[in-house]
Amino acid sequence: MHSLTSFPARLKDSARPRWSHRDPVEGGNPFKLHSQEHLRWSHATGVAKNNLRRHDDHLDRRTSNNEDRGEYQIELVSLAITRFDTWAERGLAVVDSLNLCEEYASWLHTYTTNWLAYVADTCPHVAVNEELKTCLTLRTGHWTTVARSRLRHSAS
Repeated sequence: MHSLTSFPARLKDSARPRWSHRDPVEGGNPFKLHSQEHLRWSHATGVAKNNLRRHDDHLDRRTSNNEDRGEYQIELVSLAITRFDTWAERGLAVVDSLNLCEEYASWLHTYTTNWLAYVADTCPHVAVNEELKTCLTLRTGHWTTVARSRLRHSAS
């Protein structure tokens, strides 16, 4: 049985994209200490950070000798998508009701919008916004579908 009826305001209002491993949800764990959501969020955050470290190690090996601009653009989009997917997957840890699923979908949409602005701001000379927008919109749909599917399976 779930006890949380809505995401904390600090979670809803925070979806900050970053090239680094820094969490897009500012201020640490947004859930009440000692709650099930706090524990699930903490665990999922640890998994997310480990996944990001492994991805970056792999990326470093692939790009260490590559100076091709086209390849750089591909890697840039890949990095943004990996960051997006990692933190989106973490968000699933606390989605256990239809209302939370809708808030999660809204958070993903905001995160997508923020990524597009962030890339335009931090990489103004790299033309990837349309490709990134398409990819992140698809990823938002994917993660929303996963959340809904999990709810259906847990209700069975």
